[in-house]
Amino acid sequence: MKSSHSDPDNCVFVARPGAGPVAVRDGKLPTGPMITAGRAPWTAFVAWIGQS
Repeated sequence: MKSSHSDPDNCVFVARPGAGPVAVRDGKLPTGPMITAGRAPWTAFVAWIGQS
């Protein structure tokens, strides 16, 4: 899933496969590193961002 706040030069990709962890990476680096987070911490993070 691509962030709705992305543009061609600044994008973030988020993968939510099945019941596993959420993976996040920089769209400009498709083979670069990614970070992962459990479902509960990711949900809390997205809720916190939504309050901004």
